[in-house]
Amino acid sequence: MGKLSDRINKNKVILIAILIMIAAWLVFYFSTASIIGLIIGVILLDMGLQSLHITNQSIILSGKSEAGNRINTIYMVIYFIGGALGTITGAQLWEMFHWKGVAALGILYTLLILIFHLLYKKPITQ
Repeated sequence: MGKLSDRINKNKVILIAILIMIAAWLVFYFSTASIIGLIIGVILLDMGLQSLHITNQSIILSGKSEAGNRINTIYMVIYFIGGALGTITGAQLWEMFHWKGVAALGILYTLLILIFHLLYKKPITQ
């Protein structure tokens, strides 16, 4: 995805990554008792999340700003806070609704990423 991110518009890569993640969560939601579904979901989720992460860091570090490292630090702190929030809320939904609850939460969080991306994306020349 890093090479793809260099060749096409980064906003498109982000959108594709988000759609892959939504597909992964849908696979998780509908394959609660399937090991094959779990494997496919994990591969899709990892591919989407890593693509999103690499593209975001590429955008941050491609600027000519000397503040690139500070901006990347802020990004990583927020990234880990988001991971912790997902862990806490995912564990709570597991207690109440088990696997379907966790998958529904993943869909919700990924849809929020999509909404924020569509509302706040900046024009990127490449």
